[in-house]
Amino acid sequence: MRLLTASALLLSLVLIVFAQADIRQLTASELILVDGSKGVILLTGISEPYFNKHFKLLKVIDKPSDRRVVWQFSVNGYQAVLNDAIGYSTELGDEALLVYGSAPAEDIETYLGLLTR
Repeated sequence: MRLLTASALLLSLVLIVFAQADIRQLTASELILVDGSKGVILLTGISEPYFNKHFKLLKVIDKPSDRRVVWQFSVNGYQAVLNDAIGYSTELGDEALLVYGSAPAEDIETYLGLLTR
């Protein structure tokens, strides 16, 4: 019985988060992007109940040239659209290189130096 109750609670939470984006239409890779984006937002200190109440998934874009999750944040009658620009990919020789904009320039230069050795 406890397992059934826990499963029902988990399903309810998933349905709350994806109220505006039909979860059945999301691919496995899109679900990974959404989960990662939500996780990063929660790492800022926002509680999961607060997130579930105030954030609504609007769109997931999972193309090689554009990977992002778009949320609507609502509080006290105000709304804002948040774009979590996760990154994009490009080619480096025959390899796909994922590019993320959150690393300091020094770290990127160090990493690129490693690739050319």
